[in-house]
Amino acid sequence: MGCNHKCLDFGSKKPNTGKGRYDSGMVRCKTCDIWMIPSEKTTHFFNTPDKKPGGSDDIDVALGCNCCRYKVSRRSKSGQYSSAWKTNQTISSDEKSFEDLENYLKNEINPRANYQYVIIKTLLEHELECDRELIDEELKFYNSSVKPDLEVGLETLSKHGFLDYGDDVVVLELNDELKPIPKMQLVSMCNRYIYRENGPHHKSIQSFTAVGRKNDWFHSFNNFPTKWAVNTENPNSPGHAVYNLADVGDLVYYYPTNQTERGFFGVGIIKKKVEENEPYWPNEPDGKSNYAKRVILDTLYVAVADNDNDLIKVPTKSGLPFVQAMNRIADSKNAEKLFDDTNKKWKIFPEISKPTYYEFLINEPEENWEEQKKNKYATLEIEMSEDLRSVSSDGLNEFLEERFPSDAAKTVAFNEFSDVKKGDVVIAYDGSKI
Repeated sequence: MGCNHKCLDFGSKKPNTGKGRYDSGMVRCKTCDIWMIPSEKTTHFFNTPDKKPGGSDDIDVALGCNCCRYKVSRRSKSGQYSSAWKTNQTISSDEKSFEDLENYLKNEINPRANYQYVIIKTLLEHELECDRELIDEELKFYNSSVKPDLEVGLETLSKHGFLDYGDDVVVLELNDELKPIPKMQLVSMCNRYIYRENGPHHKSIQSFTAVGRKNDWFHSFNNFPTKWAVNTENPNSPGHAVYNLADVGDLVYYYPTNQTERGFFGVGIIKKKVEENEPYWPNEPDGKSNYAKRVILDTLYVAVADNDNDLIKVPTKSGLPFVQAMNRIADSKNAEKLFDDTNKKWKIFPEISKPTYYEFLINEPEENWEEQKKNKYATLEIEMSEDLRSVSSDGLNEFLEERFPSDAAKTVAFNEFSDVKKGDVVIAYDGSKI
């Protein structure tokens, strides 16, 4: 027997107790795909001959669903992996805390891909529970060049006691209610790993400041997905042009206006651009939004609440735009400095904070090393007649392979040179001394 839809009246929302669903006494029917509170209406004693209706607080008492008649789950699927389970001591994965998850992400996780991070991030953004289909869509979004395997990530997180999942629904079992900022910090931790391979440090992007009241930012952090919007009530508003300029992958720096210290307290990447008419901000009138053009943000870092030392401080004459809106940082030098300052303080992409060391073999007089040293530069020579200034960075590999099909060394050398970044160290030597 399958679901016959009697369960439409059984479902219950997660209790606001600060505990997980199982710890709050709820049971889950995987056939009907619902959570419910045991009662004569919803469940029966599964092992009794007459299937007597009723519920029990004892999780070792088997209960069945009054809709499909199948046995319901009273423990997390991942509970079977704990040592307590093996010794018949009842400790479910519901006892996992925010600190447990934070410690797992910081110290214990051993990922081969970003699957676990995407799963955890998606569940945190959807009140700790969502459809498998949604998680699968997110995995494909963040892994467009490969075919991701959702089951691998689910099984791994389940073995560590963080998930309960069935054919349709996945639940992140945490026993404490997360406040907006701590939840955002966990989401940000996941995003930093997800964007590690394809973040703004790997391509040319634009930078923007998003300036607004701190309460508006907290509203956005508490209503995933995180969004920022431009005022569309006035057709002549410069916000329209800024929104049209912004693109997926661009950086947005979060700047709250009503704070004692002047500084940025977060940064994110534009995931999507959307236009929605439903009101988003608390002070908007019902029916239609004055801020319909919105960007959905994947936050990479948000500062510790009430800690001014965690802000990216901004001098009065910084050259950055601080109009209460979303503003493009037009000066590339200002954008580059802000990125460097942000990455140095918040360690968003720590791999680019560490210098790479390059060897430079001097072959005098061809290299003219004394002149280079005096003028503080080092050259890499590749013989070609073409002007590379017209070649985009994305098309460089193809260009070189086409020009030098039999000279792989030149291609490799030029690619290495293209990877040199500010802060790297060049060690020059002549074969006997540096």
